[in-house]
Amino acid sequence: MPDRRAPAAPAQAGKSLEPGNRVPALWRCWPFDNISSDSDASYFSDGLTEELIARLSVVSEIELVSRGRRCSSRTPRKDLKAIGRELGARYIVGGSVRKFQDSVRITVQLVDAGTNRQIWGDTYKGKAGRYF
Repeated sequence: MPDRRAPAAPAQAGKSLEPGNRVPALWRCWPFDNISSDSDASYFSDGLTEELIARLSVVSEIELVSRGRRCSSRTPRKDLKAIGRELGARYIVGGSVRKFQDSVRITVQLVDAGTNRQIWGDTYKGKAGRYF
């Protein structure tokens, strides 16, 4: 995966994120979906979620909602507005993993839970062995 920094949290309510005026944005990392036919890729997608949580946790402009805090409702995966309200998260980051033989494609999305609008996304392709 290319070494890319997480996007800066968007300013909230017109406040800037400049030093001295930081407003932490509440984020939630949603588990990555395994959309490949390889059931072993579920381990890879779970590991990817954990890695993303670890990397985002060091960004001072981001406050992560605990992974231990689960949605209690049976809200469909696509209703991110309801998920954001229930978890108290303004932004949700997640995506999917597709694995075929030794190739992997990872799609990542950052969604504003208040508007259900995707504000950032990217796709990473490579050999699975490269990430281990």
